[in-house]
Amino acid sequence: TCNLFPLHLQRLINLSELTPYILCSICKGYLIDATTITECLHTFCKSCIVRHFYYSNRCPKCNIVVHQTQPLYNIRLDRQLQDIVYKLVINLEEREKKQMHDFYKERGLEVPKPAVPQPVPSSKGRTKKALESVFRIPPELDMSLLLEFIG
Repeated sequence: TCNLFPLHLQRLINLSELTPYILCSICKGYLIDATTITECLHTFCKSCIVRHFYYSNRCPKCNIVVHQTQPLYNIRLDRQLQDIVYKLVINLEEREKKQMHDFYKERGLEVPKPAVPQPVPSSKGRTKKALESVFRIPPELDMSLLLEFIG
């Protein structure tokens, strides 16, 4: 990876400094299926905001009316933010996948297939590797995160 900024302008930061930006203000946990309200750009876990909209049409953070009758129309998955959360919080993605798998298995339900199309492997060794990589971001797609302090 190339560095965009000189070494003297770079510094390491603790995860605790970023935590307020990657937590859901409803459940107080790390964002899972990060979902943003398009009217005010506040982000929550998908399950948290959907549950909230069963009894309210207002943003839980700023209290604006999201939509008079159908607040779910004005939310969008934020895949970039979710990727950042998974990069910052070690093993969070794997724990979530395992928890989902266990949830379905305990209830005797079929575990949903991943949305990512799986490549057709040419050998058994590649089959295992392909299955292991379904929910992992390859190293060549590593994400850089730049936080700028203004003030």
